[in-house]
Amino acid sequence: MLTVSDVSLRFSDRKLFDDVNIAFTPGNTYGLIGANGAGKSTFLKILAGLYNIEEGEILINGRSLIDLDIRSYRSKMSVLFQDFVKYELSLRENIGFGDIQNLNNDEKMVQMLHKLQTKFLQTDNGSYNLDLQLGNWFEDGCQLSQGQWQKIALGRVYFRDASFYILDEPNAALDTVSEREVFEKFFELSKDKIGVFISHRLNAAKMADKIIVMDQGKIVGIGKHDELLRNCMTYQKLYKAESYEREDM
Repeated sequence: MLTVSDVSLRFSDRKLFDDVNIAFTPGNTYGLIGANGAGKSTFLKILAGLYNIEEGEILINGRSLIDLDIRSYRSKMSVLFQDFVKYELSLRENIGFGDIQNLNNDEKMVQMLHKLQTKFLQTDNGSYNLDLQLGNWFEDGCQLSQGQWQKIALGRVYFRDASFYILDEPNAALDTVSEREVFEKFFELSKDKIGVFISHRLNAAKMADKIIVMDQGKIVGIGKHDELLRNCMTYQKLYKAESYEREDM
């Protein structure tokens, strides 16, 4: 169980977060939404232990993160940020970097590739060449679209058997069908674990067990879609804005 208690963070002369409180429990998925600049990505980086908070504390099973080995803590999580790396290396290395100890576990790697439905990487007989060179830096490299690179990055995240999965807009470069596949896989792999994701699409966030609404560094709403539509003004505004966008399309 991960608990954020009265957490505040200041950057330069501006306070990014102010008394943020929330508990994340195993077996639940959380969709994090908010306007640009609301602090969503920064909040995920705080959860990942990348930023030192100034006030409050983060508790892991009741123990302060400060008292724990940060490397041990990070070994229990798997994270995909928006600016994920496209390794101009082999398919094996691109996936295996998620859990370097299993870099040569071909069976586990192929199972993950099948689960993510990466048919674009299969050979004519439906198998995978794990030594396939990705990218165009080197001769005979396989160039991929942004959405395909993103699926490779997701495979790297899921390759690690983590207790806590964090995804920062995993659907940003995906079409509607691929987006649904990604989230179905996320919910499947996050079962009995903690899963947190940022999405700029409310339809994706609605699939989570709980939606967290952020605004200017504060959590202004937590709940399900219908509940937030009744009680959270920020969520109402986001919902109306997305509805207008769909009508314009």
